[in-house]
Amino acid sequence: MFRVRDFVKNSGGVACAASSTTAVSSVFNVAWQDAQAMKVAVKFSAMAEKTGITVALQSSPDGSTWANAKSASAVTTVAEVQTLTFPAKASTTAGDYIVLTDYTGQKWAIAVNKSGADAAPTGAVWAAIGASYKGVANISGDTTAAQVAARFETAFNALTGFTGVFTSDDTAANGTMTMTAIHAGTNLTNPATYTENDGGAGSLAGVQTTAGSFTDLPEVVLNTAAGSDSPLWPKCRVVVITTSGDSCTVSNVYASTVA
Repeated sequence: MFRVRDFVKNSGGVACAASSTTAVSSVFNVAWQDAQAMKVAVKFSAMAEKTGITVALQSSPDGSTWANAKSASAVTTVAEVQTLTFPAKASTTAGDYIVLTDYTGQKWAIAVNKSGADAAPTGAVWAAIGASYKGVANISGDTTAAQVAARFETAFNALTGFTGVFTSDDTAANGTMTMTAIHAGTNLTNPATYTENDGGAGSLAGVQTTAGSFTDLPEVVLNTAAGSDSPLWPKCRVVVITTSGDSCTVSNVYASTVA
């Protein structure tokens, strides 16, 4: 049975950058009778996992040299999946566009170029997106919904940096296409569609089919008394270990000892 002994870190948010070990708690002392078993839990408020994020309990004899006492298994995340739907060319409208938003809040947009010489959209949403994050799909030589979807996939993937945040899949070849977030754990803004002047939703469609999510309170349980773990030094802290492309924010850390 565990009881709460220390509330290690209050809310406020600790950002954990990629490829780093970040202390997310204050340093706390452990009495010898409490060193036999320890449980810590970390509450995340934001998550974008590309490679792997781990929670660890560390201990130190002097507060300057730290070593992992025990690590939790990697944080569990679910990647966001969005489904885009395109009509046949005859049912599209020149200038209609679709907007995706990645885990950082950056927007990406592609517009319909139906004739091959259509003007770019004039809507405020389109205008607010940087030139390198938007483009057009020239569907002048196409007919079917599958062909239109393929043009949009090519146009999105041609945007600089896009393939670093989304993976497209047009293998259905039926006018639908999925976009899967490469950084799992973030519940993204739903796809948005507009007419050329933002006067309506237009002829394109997009929905969230799988919400990005993550485990809320991953735990590390250290059990020295059972002989399965090494004993703790007097000083302890909780860290989050990230690898390439990962980022997260920790809001709270809890520590418990054996009752």
